[in-house]
Amino acid sequence: MKPDNKNKIKSSALFITIAYLIFGILWIAVSGQAVLLITKGSDQIPMLELYKGFFFIIITSLLLYLAISRREKQREKLEAEIAASNKISEEKITETNKSLHALAAHLQTIREEERTLISREIHDQLGQELTALKMDIAYLSRKIEKAKTEPDWDEINSGLRSMSEITDQTINSVRRIARELRPDILDKLGLKEAIEWHAEEFTNRTGIDCIVSTGLSEFDFNRDLDTTIFRIVQESLTNVARHSGATRSKIGLKLAEKFIYLSIEDNGRGITKEEMENTKSLGLVGIKERAFSVGGKISINGSKDKGTILNITIPI
Repeated sequence: MKPDNKNKIKSSALFITIAYLIFGILWIAVSGQAVLLITKGSDQIPMLELYKGFFFIIITSLLLYLAISRREKQREKLEAEIAASNKISEEKITETNKSLHALAAHLQTIREEERTLISREIHDQLGQELTALKMDIAYLSRKIEKAKTEPDWDEINSGLRSMSEITDQTINSVRRIARELRPDILDKLGLKEAIEWHAEEFTNRTGIDCIVSTGLSEFDFNRDLDTTIFRIVQESLTNVARHSGATRSKIGLKLAEKFIYLSIEDNGRGITKEEMENTKSLGLVGIKERAFSVGGKISINGSKDKGTILNITIPI
């Protein structure tokens, strides 16, 4: 509350109290004098009664002032609390908007990076394999053209084997690119097998051991929830590889009552409080947004040189 408003409130309380005090004193004095005139100065109305009246007016005026002042202080305190709460809310809204803008930019960057990667894979890997296949076909065509009478079957068979090998490589490349976009194992075999497959791929690619611990042989969730949990695991392991310096990680997934409990932990350097609160930590922002999108709650705990534990609870 502004100082001017405070002064106005105090002046108002004081004005009301003084007005009451003056009115009460005048009323008692005038009424007392009127009674004395009517009774012609008899002792039926002793002066003590007037003094009691004056004393009563003074006490009640003081109590009135205190009551008004107390009420205004309470209102003042309430308004200050509301202002502080509004300020905190505005700061949180501003921070959330910044996080969402950063996340949107991050998602756009990831999308462009994925497109670039796919383009490079198609151009470099598939392009090379298909070019080699075309060269083998041209080679065989020339051989057959030159040897119309007596074909060199050994060279032709060698060329066919080479073409077959290149075709196999091309098929594997197509499958790998498709698997990186969305693992088909997630749709065919389910969430548990997809997480185990990704953990194995993660270990092979980074050298960081990754153990998967699940409470059930399989999980029967809907497709969107499976995808969300799998992407959280992917992003979490990416953070482990990039930032933690860990040599070991563990994924835990279990179902209890009506909740899914997902945990990812490592033995790295341990995430700091500043990193957890940093809105520019887009990997964490992405994980939080994915968890919130399915009504989940997330907690992150880091211990210096002991590792980080990420716990997510998702209602079914």
